[in-house]
Amino acid sequence: MKKKIVSLLLTGVMAVGALAGCGGGQSIADQQAAADSSTDPAEGGDSADSTVTMAAADEVDGTEITFWHSMGGVNGQAIDELVKRFNEENDLGITVVSEYQGEYDDALNKLRSAQIGNMGADLVQVYEIGTRFMIDSGWI
Repeated sequence: MKKKIVSLLLTGVMAVGALAGCGGGQSIADQQAAADSSTDPAEGGDSADSTVTMAAADEVDGTEITFWHSMGGVNGQAIDELVKRFNEENDLGITVVSEYQGEYDDALNKLRSAQIGNMGADLVQVYEIGTRFMIDSGWI
């Protein structure tokens, strides 16, 4: 049973990672070229804030990502193990720090509070109500 839970959790994390990593088939150089040739806000186009520029691999060395989650017990242990493996195996110098924030509602309340001071996590695990909050807040 424990292996099944861990494998399901790993499958979910891998699916999220795969979806997050989808970049439309462009290389980083192509994405940067597209970002560089975007319309200037002074010319009546979109603002520069809407353009996302991909960092080069050598620029992310030493990057720390704070990940808030609501997985306690065995699932929390599985998350911690996945984070530990990622930190050990990635060769880009990226470090993920996972932080248990309590139940989903507790994590959502902390996210709301963190929004006021523009502080908090870089990545947050939320459920459907949390997703609605993030959409309404303009975060996604």
